[in-house]
Amino acid sequence: MLETPAVIRHLYFMSYFKTFQTFVVVAVAGLFLTSCETPTRVPAYPEITWTHLAPLTFDAGRIEIVDLYRAPLKHPDVEHEFPIVPEASIKRWISDRVRAAGGPRMVRVTIKNARVVGEPLHVKKGVKGLFYKEQAASYVGELEVMIEVRTERGFQASVAEAKVKRTRTVPEETSPNDLEQIFFDMTAAMMADLDRTLEANVRRYMARDLK
Repeated sequence: MLETPAVIRHLYFMSYFKTFQTFVVVAVAGLFLTSCETPTRVPAYPEITWTHLAPLTFDAGRIEIVDLYRAPLKHPDVEHEFPIVPEASIKRWISDRVRAAGGPRMVRVTIKNARVVGEPLHVKKGVKGLFYKEQAASYVGELEVMIEVRTERGFQASVAEAKVKRTRTVPEETSPNDLEQIFFDMTAAMMADLDRTLEANVRRYMARDLK
């Protein structure tokens, strides 16, 4: 089992610490409320797909995927904690949107980056911190993809690239389920940016190699 990154442990700790402080301030001795336990809701996330969009069809006979990104699987990287990992979502985009019409040439799609880094932010502590709900962590995601058409002899005929970046801060007292939803939303937003940018650049710089 993967160890929870330090930034996420920090977020959970700050949430529990502030909740405890608030209880001490507002609790009245002798008054206790009990409630029935409810099952923890397990979130379900939709697939992120692009089959509703017209494919990018190239004058080539095959598609090759080169994945240069290797997830560190440790702090400060957190993308492996996402419900839909950005790297896997890029591969789904390639499957849905890139087509080869036929011929001796090749389409090569290179995944250069699919990283998300999380860092804890400074928050007020003690009694003063009870009156503020601050941003406790920051997450920065970057995706970078290159598409090439190469001739039968391996020479580059045309190329287009896209690099996108998204930043998201997370407040104190964010529940695990809410944090997971934030991670899903980050993947969806970054992939929407990547889709728009890649398509625009392909049509601009690789038009002669499109069918």
